[in-house]
Amino acid sequence: MDNFDAIQPTDVTVPEALAIQISSSVGSNPAEMGAAMGAAFEALMAYLGEKNLQCIGAPRCVYTAYGPEGTTFSTAMPVAAAPEDAGDGPVIVAPLPSGKALRFTHTGPYPQLMNTYNLITEYLREKGLLVTDADWAKYMPMWEEYVNDPDTVPEAELITHIYLPMP
Repeated sequence: MDNFDAIQPTDVTVPEALAIQISSSVGSNPAEMGAAMGAAFEALMAYLGEKNLQCIGAPRCVYTAYGPEGTTFSTAMPVAAAPEDAGDGPVIVAPLPSGKALRFTHTGPYPQLMNTYNLITEYLREKGLLVTDADWAKYMPMWEEYVNDPDTVPEAELITHIYLPMP
């Protein structure tokens, strides 16, 4: 078995999609990031209900910066169309990243995602796509797509796709 079979590296083309989104900036502490994501997804769910919208794809977290100084990301839920009245709150309607990407799969609890990121780093280094940690910047914005619902699926069966845009 290949060292990377568990993360299933796959070349994909991600189609254009419109989404409601909330931007956040937090430290790099995983608990702080998780709390900010949870609050943002709750706000997005409330917005869906308020605007009578339906999520038409897997929710995402799009990372635009990550490092010791902090993390900047947007939580997002794909929708078919923008609401007639978007309102003045923190929710914006904008396109999600699209194009060619390298997709990896994480199976299991969200707190174990760092293990998958470590394997991704090892994979990228082996393929010559990552020489130093600074090279991660060329894969921004990268994103996670949460394939199944943590409220209905056991933690061990959660699937998260991780996308790195490719030039």
